[in-house]
Parts: sequence; C-alpha cells; structure tokens
Amino acid sequence: MMNQVKPKVSVCMPVYNGRAFIAESIASVLAQTYENFELLVIDNCSTDDTGAIVRGIKDPRIKYFRNDQNIGPIRNTNRCLELANGEYINIIHHDDIMLPDNLELKVGVLENNPEVGFVHSNLFMTDVDGNLLYQWNEDSRRDYVEDGLVVFHRYMNRMQLGALVFIGAVMARRACYEHLGGYRLDLLPHTYDNEMWLRMALYYKVGCVGKPLVTWRQHPVSQSSGWGTSIAWLEEHFLTIQIIFREYQNRIPDWKTLKKNVEESFGKEALERGINACGRDDFELGKKYFGLAEKYSKNAFFMKDYWRLALRLALGSKTARLYWSMKRKIAGLL
Repeated sequence: MMNQVKPKVSVCMPVYNGRAFIAESIASVLAQTYENFELLVIDNCSTDDTGAIVRGIKDPRIKYFRNDQNIGPIRNTNRCLELANGEYINIIHHDDIMLPDNLELKVGVLENNPEVGFVHSNLFMTDVDGNLLYQWNEDSRRDYVEDGLVVFHRYMNRMQLGALVFIGAVMARRACYEHLGGYRLDLLPHTYDNEMWLRMALYYKVGCVGKPLVTWRQHPVSQSSGWGTSIAWLEEHFLTIQIIFREYQNRIPDWKTLKKNVEESFGKEALERGINACGRDDFELGKKYFGLAEKYSKNAFFMKDYWRLALRLALGSKTARLYWSMKRKIAGLL
C-alpha cells in the first residue's frame, strides 16, 4: 500500500454550534484555487446538528473530529494544532469565509520567504448577512515582508486600540507553533491570538498580503455587548502587553523604553475613554478609567487629559452640563 502524501496546508476550523454558517464556510475552503490541503473540523461538543452538516459534505479533504467534552475555545484551537498534518496551518472560524485565492497567495509568500513565520492579509468585515461593512486596519492594506521586530513594535504601539492581525487571516508554519508552543490557556480569553502573533514576531519575519482574502462576520450580539469599548477589553489588552514584556524582554531591544511608551499609550486611551464617559454623564465609569490611567502610566499625572478628566469628575454631572451649555452659548455669540 502506498503511503499517503501529507497535505501542504492544514485548514483548521474549530466550531461549537455552527449550524447557521458552517456549510458556507466549508464551501469557501473547498473552492480554493490551491488544492493541496486538508480541512479539519474540530467540533467542541456542539448541541445542534453541526456534525450532521459536516458529515453530509462529501469531500475526501474534510476530516471531522468531535471532542468527548467541551474543552473551551482556546483548548479547542490548540487541538487543531495537534491534529494538523500540514506544513502550514490556517485557522478559520466556522462563520468566516475564505476568498478563492486565499491559500494560494499565502502559500506563495511562505514558499518564497523561508524566514517568514506567518503571513496574514487584509480582510472584509461583514454583517451577519454578509453585507460589506469595511476593510481591516490600515497596516494590513499593503504587501510586505518585514523584520519581526519592526512589526512587533508597530503592533505594541497600537495595542490600546486593538489587534493588527486577525486569526482567520493568518497562515503560519507548523514549525513556528512547535517552537513556541500553542496558544496560552491562562489569563487571556479574548486576546490569546494577539499574544501569539507578538510572540512569533519576536522570532520570525512577518509577511502580509494587502488584498482582502477572508471575510470576518460581525454578529449583532457581539456588537451590542460593547466588548470593544469595555473596561475588560482594555484591561485584557494591557495584560497581554505586560505578559510579553515580562516573559520575552530578553528578545526586545531597549524594552524598558518601549514598555514606558506603550504604557503611556494605554494611559492616554483610558483618559480619553473616561472623558467620553463623563460626556455621557457616566461619572462612575469615568472614575474607573481615571484609576486605570494612573495604573497604566506613571506619567499620567503630566498628561493634559488627566486634568481635563479630573476637572469633569470634580465638577460632577449638573455643573458639567451647565459649563458646556454656557461654553456653547458663548461660542455662538463670537
């Protein structure tokens, strides 16, 4: 019996209760112009008919696995890495879509640049019905192969605003995952992928395809939850950078200066959020952000917004409204 040739790429799809979108997502993978891949669907004990849907799609490249128990999303993502056979690994969620040349273009970058640890791309953000909302951030709108430290610094200096890289748009070498270990299981339930890309960038070059090659579906529940504007969101992103500085400082040139600058960025973001909260008369939230600013940055005291927020908190709701009302009237007379 001939040995079966291993696929070049493992597309991994962790899923829990994905019946609404998984068939469409799988179809987008099977329609890739690059064909040397396997598609692993790892079902985290779905309670709907996800398994029946997947098993009903007849394609030899699909391999379906069902966990004995729900092990949580991060462990299930790590199980993808354990089961993957390919040299390159692309993790995509069950409700996201690959454009037809996604695998082909990213395999090309990795094949032509052996020093690149992972390649990502631009992407389309869509609503739940697939209607286009906007493209991903500016950094992903250009082709590049850059030194990992350059990308690392850029990533760190904007972490207070969110990720530079989306997990579904990443193709990484299996060897990189094996070198660095899987996604960390503690402390970072939402930003574990950010921590991984920052870690990889400290060891390898990074590639990017500026063309959107995947779509990320935003759901009404996630949008209405306010996660991206919450204190917990900012706290978890701050914890991510603290973990990186603590555990990998020996790989970061002049890490103390970078740490100070990044912490100041978080402090400024907290102050801005606090001012906006007071503008909505949510002074309790404003106080919390004020406290975070002092926690994040030793230089918060010297920032202009520190005193703007302190004044608004001191004035309180009624006085603040009177102040801004009078200011608008005066401005209208000038």
